[in-house]
Amino acid sequence: MSFHKYESLNYVEETSHARSANPLWRFDQYNHPREIPRRRTLAKWIITFILGTTMAFTSLAMAAASTNIQGVKLWFIFNAFGTASLPTLTSIFLCFAASNLLFSLLATAIVMIAGRGVSQSTVFEVVCYLNGVDMPGFLSVRTIFAKVLGSTLALSGNLLVGMDGPLLHVGGSIAAVFGNANGSKWWRELKLLRYFRDDKSRRDLVTYGTAAGFTAAFGSPVAGFLYALEISSWWRVEMTWRAFVTCAITGAVIHAVARICHKDAAFGYFTGDLWQFPNVDYSTDEDPMLLLAQTAVLGLLAGLLGAAYIKLNAKRRAWQTRRFGARLGPRVMETMLISLMTSAAFLYFPYLHSIGCKECSDDHATSPDCVPGSAKFAQFATRLCHDPRHYNDLAVLFFNPQGESLKALLASTNGDFRAPTLLLFSGVYIVLSLISHGMAVPSGVIIPSLLAGAGGGRLYGRALRRLALGSQSPNEALFALLGAAAYSGGIMRSLPCLCIMLLEVTGQIHQFHLVLLVLLVSKSVADRLSDSLSKSEMRGERVPMLPVTAPPSFHRGPLSATTARSGSPSANARQRPGQRAATPDRDSGRRQRPGTSRDGGRTANATATRDSERDSDPGQRATARPRTRHATATQDSER
Repeated sequence: MSFHKYESLNYVEETSHARSANPLWRFDQYNHPREIPRRRTLAKWIITFILGTTMAFTSLAMAAASTNIQGVKLWFIFNAFGTASLPTLTSIFLCFAASNLLFSLLATAIVMIAGRGVSQSTVFEVVCYLNGVDMPGFLSVRTIFAKVLGSTLALSGNLLVGMDGPLLHVGGSIAAVFGNANGSKWWRELKLLRYFRDDKSRRDLVTYGTAAGFTAAFGSPVAGFLYALEISSWWRVEMTWRAFVTCAITGAVIHAVARICHKDAAFGYFTGDLWQFPNVDYSTDEDPMLLLAQTAVLGLLAGLLGAAYIKLNAKRRAWQTRRFGARLGPRVMETMLISLMTSAAFLYFPYLHSIGCKECSDDHATSPDCVPGSAKFAQFATRLCHDPRHYNDLAVLFFNPQGESLKALLASTNGDFRAPTLLLFSGVYIVLSLISHGMAVPSGVIIPSLLAGAGGGRLYGRALRRLALGSQSPNEALFALLGAAAYSGGIMRSLPCLCIMLLEVTGQIHQFHLVLLVLLVSKSVADRLSDSLSKSEMRGERVPMLPVTAPPSFHRGPLSATTARSGSPSANARQRPGQRAATPDRDSGRRQRPGTSRDGGRTANATATRDSERDSDPGQRATARPRTRHATATQDSER
């Protein structure tokens, strides 16, 4: 794979001389010497407001569409075939799998038509763009529509892909379109966009769009701002307020519209309170030191799982590229196989697990106080039980949308989910999210990792109670919160934004020290074993990105002139301490023939060969003495 598809961008501030050499800049300054800075500042704030509002409505539209499609699909299946029993189970599975397969294939078709840059999470491409490496074509209007439609169809098909990755890409693409990165002629002639025709201005807008995309995915303005600050290496003070205001506008619009959707039943199965958690008691009577030890052990286990996830994902990605590449047939067959596996797991596991359905103490089985999750999806959790006043706890987690399932895990009390339920749910989500991440559909990994980590955290709390390690009734909701933070941190390695996001959506600021501890342990363990997910994907795509620290081969000492001529760093790497490095001739004004030096006409290759032979012979290297300053001056005067 060659590097011709990448482009290096210039984010360095232009000097006054470079600006004065630009005829367009001179023309604007001559005609409007005072209005240009004011208009530029006003245009930036206008686009900031438009970005925040657009991303809020985009996120709400995607969530409402996918939730309603899932609800209508389940309602039609269970009303057509009744309660799931052994005679009707095959018919229910065929209808359920056919509908999921249809939505999955439509999402794959959109991705294959729009291009390869729409598939998978593409978060690493946004990170590359913000750090100076552009992949032409991945920020365009076509990408916006393909990402929105493809992600909505993939979620409607019950695929284990998150909405976070597509929203980050959509936010950056909308900002790039406003920044005139791929605009048409009439779009480029808009006066509002005349100030964003350079790489630096477009980079600023993409930064604001990425922050708004993270905020739209989780409803967390502060976390969105921290995420943009974390992945961007080019940051200025004036970007701080604009990025934060963009995130604040996005969060305010989301919560305002969600409140309207919650009061009005005209939005169907979409309740609007996607990231609005109820007041949950996360307090515990555990000993503080023992609780810190239990948190550290949970972070250790989650870090190991996160590193294993990234290793397996890199191997799967390399095998998939080597075996199939970008051919249409294998990608379609992969989508069909994963969709059928997901449908079978979502239907057969709850049915086989329905022997021990939990009894609902309330008179109405669909009461939200009885069945965890969304009240409008509670009716489907009772269709797999023989008694209508019982519900299937595994069906609650599988049939609800991803946001409602996460809310059920983080906000439920002790005993709402059984230990086999949590084990099955976490295992299915870890395996299926791993193989679904490489499909030809828009996908994200943060929300599936939060779900798998929350289920594993609850299971960890149940194991502590069974082993009698600490309190007899540990708070399972607290360990679900810590497990979600630990597993997602072991994969993403984004410590500040994940910590603030979980505390912001749950409102549990007094658990800050525990969440921060489990994230630190998980990230430290995972960093010792593998790179982050973004770095792993950059290496798989061979993106020409410089690492944060230089490789060890660059720390072998100063580069001498002989080594620079020969191109071999081995001679200079073995240079003894105190030995004076060779320097180029000071009399550079004289002309010399190519390939010759001034001291006797030896060529550079001959000099490098003599140095390497001397270094390879221990006896000769011991007797060789460096030239002193006096000897050097004498030879120069004689010459």
